[in-house]
Amino acid sequence: MLKAGISKVKITPPFGLEMAGYGIYLNRIGKEISSALEMSEDNITISTTHTHSGPTTVYLRGWGDMDKNYMVFLKEKIIESAKEANKNLEPVIIGAGQGKVEINFNRVVKGGPTDTALMVLRVDNLSGKTKAILYNYSAHAVVMGPDSFAVSADWPGYASAKLDSVLSGGMGMFLQGFCGDVNIKDNGSSSFDKAKEYGEILANEVLRVTKKIKLEKSKKIKMYSKIINLPLHIPDQKDIEDMLQHYAEHRKQANWERFFQEWKDDTIREINRNPRDVLPAEIQILAIDNDILFVMEPGEVFTKWGMKIKEISPFKNTFVIGYANDCIGYIPDKDDFVRKGYAAHMVPLILGFFHFKPNAGEILVEGVGELTEDIKCLLNKK
Repeated sequence: MLKAGISKVKITPPFGLEMAGYGIYLNRIGKEISSALEMSEDNITISTTHTHSGPTTVYLRGWGDMDKNYMVFLKEKIIESAKEANKNLEPVIIGAGQGKVEINFNRVVKGGPTDTALMVLRVDNLSGKTKAILYNYSAHAVVMGPDSFAVSADWPGYASAKLDSVLSGGMGMFLQGFCGDVNIKDNGSSSFDKAKEYGEILANEVLRVTKKIKLEKSKKIKMYSKIINLPLHIPDQKDIEDMLQHYAEHRKQANWERFFQEWKDDTIREINRNPRDVLPAEIQILAIDNDILFVMEPGEVFTKWGMKIKEISPFKNTFVIGYANDCIGYIPDKDDFVRKGYAAHMVPLILGFFHFKPNAGEILVEGVGELTEDIKCLLNKK
């Protein structure tokens, strides 16, 4: 029988810690959790909500440095939480459902694709108490904008807090979707009231869906992972000069000139090392019976790719989860490469990666499709 355990820990940083955006690691956590719980690393997923109101936890050129003490603290808290969840494992019955919430919008293309689906997984113990509700929605957690210097869990924090208060001992857990080009409404307003408003709108829909979910004992659960090689464009000298010319106006500011000079120096250094022309990305999928599928990947994927995965999925309830196990930047659509958009063009410079080729998103979806078929066969194998 399926078992579930839950835990929550505080990861609030101390006063004075530098925030991200104003100025390899996850594998180590996975290994330590694997060792502590005697569990295969392949069965561990670490996903994040991706708030813009917190400390830097990955390399971001010119956008804030990682604090070593906080990184150690964060790692210890994650491992502590995993151990605590393992201690309170108990048999559970589960079920999934879907709702709809129209509080997001496409920030890249006016009227562009937006996934308004809200996916919900309900987990009850055998006494009938709801132990956890996992909910999956696609929208950047960016109500708190650049005018705010407060550490905040943004609207997902308010949504989970509302669920926690209703569940009384149970827990609401947010799983961020494919929101590379999707924001929440009133993004950047830096209003705690707005963050709470949208969080509670989402929580109310979660609760509505939860009441209608049919719970069952799970018969089969399978988890599978695969490395998909996403194609990279290795630049030459002309590409570097074209990039500098494209951002000529930015470079008139001293801080941006330093940014681009560092990028140029680092890029030339990397080219001379004969780099690989692919970036390995781990895709994980978790299937429960023939009804529920979780797809987990490590980037900020444009929403059309998540919608495509749901479309081709043979599972009734498909959760698409980004920001899992690594940070490989945006996986845009081809149009963003044509327009030289922020996601396709600028972000690789910030993260220190080469640019993806325009077909990276299609390769991702194709890889997920193959993985889904494989796990479907495993579930149905006698």
